[in-house]
Amino acid sequence: TSAEEHDKMMAIIQGITHFSAVAAGMALKDLKIDLRRTLTFASPIYLLRLAMIGRILNQSGKLYAEIETMNPSTIIAVEAYQKAIELLARSIKNADSKGFEQYFNEAARFLGDYRKKAQKETDILLKNISKKPSNK
Repeated sequence: TSAEEHDKMMAIIQGITHFSAVAAGMALKDLKIDLRRTLTFASPIYLLRLAMIGRILNQSGKLYAEIETMNPSTIIAVEAYQKAIELLARSIKNADSKGFEQYFNEAARFLGDYRKKAQKETDILLKNISKKPSNK
């Protein structure tokens, strides 16, 4: 593959994923929530997402900063992600459930048949995730 294609793919695979995890971690911090308390209400999906956020934030901030800032394609991917978040947030702010559903269904159609594969793979993960809050 070319360096350009590699950078574009990594902007999506790493850039959006890492950006999303750091942003979610910051949102939880800004909301001043009791993280342990959330675990008593947690769904399996939340536990899995929180585990991935924790995994990323347990790594080197310097490494992740370099991954995010040194790839010139990352800003394009992150801005597309930001735009998607803003559109979705607007439907929530306006209590526009039809708009939200339309946006949801559009994203679902884009994923196509991959959704079934994802469902099967995550069923395995979710079956094995513990709902017990960790004392560590």
